[in-house]
Amino acid sequence: MGSKRIMMSGYFGFDNAGDEAICSAIIQTLRGMDPSLEFVVLSGNPEKTREKYQVEAIPRMDLKQIYRQLKKVDLFISGGGSLLQDKTGNLTIPYYLTMIHMARMLKVPVAIFAQGIGPVDRPFFKRWIGRLFKKLDYVSVRDQDSKQLLINWNVPPGKIDEVVDPVFLLPSEGKQKGLELLAAEGITVGKPPILFSVRRWKEGTGDFQILAELGDWLIEQGEEVLFLPFHYPDDLEASIEVISLMKKSAQLLQRNYHPSELMDIVSSGKAMVGMRLHALIFAAARNIPCIGISYDPKIDSFLQQLGLQPAGFSGKLSILTMQDAVSNALEQKHEMLDRAKTLREKALLPAKRVMDLLNN
Repeated sequence: MGSKRIMMSGYFGFDNAGDEAICSAIIQTLRGMDPSLEFVVLSGNPEKTREKYQVEAIPRMDLKQIYRQLKKVDLFISGGGSLLQDKTGNLTIPYYLTMIHMARMLKVPVAIFAQGIGPVDRPFFKRWIGRLFKKLDYVSVRDQDSKQLLINWNVPPGKIDEVVDPVFLLPSEGKQKGLELLAAEGITVGKPPILFSVRRWKEGTGDFQILAELGDWLIEQGEEVLFLPFHYPDDLEASIEVISLMKKSAQLLQRNYHPSELMDIVSSGKAMVGMRLHALIFAAARNIPCIGISYDPKIDSFLQQLGLQPAGFSGKLSILTMQDAVSNALEQKHEMLDRAKTLREKALLPAKRVMDLLNN
């Protein structure tokens, strides 16, 4: 009998560190359970995806090729991230659900792997997701809010595993490797830096000014500040803009790293001030205190899993609240880390269920 083949669908091949980390974590975790597994990844940049993960990769919009490949696979994974939401456009949900329909049409088992569901505004999409998910072979979501949405849309609660983001499983060589990567880019840190992950958000006018003031204040307290872009080139531009508003000098990571390397770099930090969900997840996975800025319910849901509240909301940030949040995070580090450990254990469940599906 030949090797089992898995097709993976997600927001892969777009230089978004969070989604690339999800792709990497799922592949590495499943390969750890069965090294003979073969993967076909639907990607926005198949060549890059092939090279990065040593997998087969095909264009995510080439329906003919996807259909041909689906006939040869044993399982379809709709994997990770906030795929089913209508905030980024009206075509996002139809695209991901069409991929699932194609798999079902060809009688390929379908697993929803630790997805974040919502926000979904259009009633038609809610009904479509609810009807389809009831029929799937395995459904897991990465937080309580996502599970509640599916229950609201008539998916039976017993059919939904509430897990955590697969990025918790991403391996890392650790702090020393992170420092070496920084040094190779000409960045030297005298002590573990406070990491900033910033993004532009439509409600967020004024955010950058507050973040610049926070960076200056931390440097005045004797800290070092390092900006880490998580989505290229957008976050790089956003980071440059915040740094230009600062009076003191901060450092900036410029290269686009492999997810595991980025995890190593995060390991070298003292705390993470993050607007990107995966910046916060990387930090928690590497035992680094998180200070989260919310622009979307997924940030609040993740912080809740760590027993935390957002330090502020995009468009309504206050410098005093942000300063307090950083000080508190550094003081209460140990409580957060105990919770992060349990989340890592929870992250393995979907991979185990996927292996059950493949082997039965």
